[in-house]
Amino acid sequence: MFEYKNAQIKIIHTCNQGVSSARNTGIENATGDYIIFIDPDDMVRPNYFSSVKNLLETANVDIGIFGFHQIVEDENGRVIEEKQFYPQKKYTSNSVEETVANILPKYLGYSIEDVLKWANSKEAISKRLEWGAVWRNIYRRNFINENSIRFSPSIRLNEDSMFNATCFSVAKNVKSFDECFYCYTIRPTGAFMKNRSASLVKNKTALLEERSRIVNDLRKRGFDFSVEDYAGSNVMSCFELIIKMPFSARNETKKYIRNPIVKESIKRMPFTGRKKVDIPLFALKCNFGMLMIDAVNLGKILGFHFHL
Repeated sequence: MFEYKNAQIKIIHTCNQGVSSARNTGIENATGDYIIFIDPDDMVRPNYFSSVKNLLETANVDIGIFGFHQIVEDENGRVIEEKQFYPQKKYTSNSVEETVANILPKYLGYSIEDVLKWANSKEAISKRLEWGAVWRNIYRRNFINENSIRFSPSIRLNEDSMFNATCFSVAKNVKSFDECFYCYTIRPTGAFMKNRSASLVKNKTALLEERSRIVNDLRKRGFDFSVEDYAGSNVMSCFELIIKMPFSARNETKKYIRNPIVKESIKRMPFTGRKKVDIPLFALKCNFGMLMIDAVNLGKILGFHFHL
């Protein structure tokens, strides 16, 4: 009923094929100047649309990167924490070359350099990258369509980062804004908190393939990118799978570890001087991955807990 009262709102009915498919449908049916993504359990500040439109039109950019307001709720819906997050840097890009050099690495994945710097610091490795959610960015619709950019339906987790990585591999005009119009809410029962281990290997493989596709395209266009620019993500994924996957899924984990790109990533990754990274890395370099899986699962049975 609501769409008939407001001609600017369209309601599209389709079968559930996942968030990537739903977002692609939205992109293909959009008619406005800009594409904005809002999760159903989040909120935006008053005058959000007019505010960001004015900023983007003044800056004349393909993509605007914004801050966001984070709200953490408990099981009863009570707010227990609030904070604001801003872009890590003041980004301003006026060419594809600038965007690829300065912004894309913050979305593509962990490089070898990222892992080495993290290993010698006290901060979480996630701090090496920008928060990759698409709801914190605003995209010019013509830019998205002219470059045929869409979400990959095969990626069920971190699909936002890969969409952004594709965008930043071709965007010419990009600017960041220290404005927080979007309110991102974390709830214990939210989709982000659900157990995804059943499809974790499949998702890791899809991410690997998408990163490889982006890098191969960059190389064809003359950019100096290689597996080293996302090798850290591949190696860290091996660690994550070994720790999280149940013993019954050891063959799936083995298949990922033996992927040619993953093997090349393991080969290129140097030791860091941090034991909890170097011990599993040594095992992977020596092809002892399966032995590590068995050891971790035995440790779980004995009551040990593992984490990076």
